[in-house]
Amino acid sequence: MIAPNRFTVIPFPPSDPAALRLLAALDEYLDTLYSPGACQRATIQSLEQPDVAFAVVVDTAPLSQSVEPSPAGNAANPVVVACGAVRCSPGSSQAELQRVFVDPVYRQRGSGRLLVRYLEDQALSRGAKEVVLETGDAQKEAVVMYTRLGYERCEPVKKVAGCSDGKAGGSAETFWMRKQFM
Repeated sequence: MIAPNRFTVIPFPPSDPAALRLLAALDEYLDTLYSPGACQRATIQSLEQPDVAFAVVVDTAPLSQSVEPSPAGNAANPVVVACGAVRCSPGSSQAELQRVFVDPVYRQRGSGRLLVRYLEDQALSRGAKEVVLETGDAQKEAVVMYTRLGYERCEPVKKVAGCSDGKAGGSAETFWMRKQFM
């Protein structure tokens, strides 16, 4: 059972070592699912632009078996368990979620949902009426989470050869999802 106030979302510099650890773990994870070069990856520099809100989820009572190599967290020294960004270009009504990742030990515990809702609020406060993201059928947990949060699959769909879809040498689809706000 997760304590109700255990997780907190905070704005955070993507160049911080804790964020860099999660972004590197995301890259490693994507490399196990997709062929090299199949996934667009935002650079740290692009995540530090004024049109991007980058945030992390911290846990003040971390699980001892976390893959996070930092010391045990507490209210004074929380552990970073998830990260993500939303890009909101000035004058555009569309924002894009980018680089959303949750430490595997912390999945299915609410930190990803909390982070996405925070990023959506950031997008709405900057004038977005729609949030989009790119994911793939190889990222089953992510697709389930986004669907539960109200995202719908939309075009374009891209076949990526040599990807892990549960079959050796198979292919996977990457696709866009979107959520519209009134």
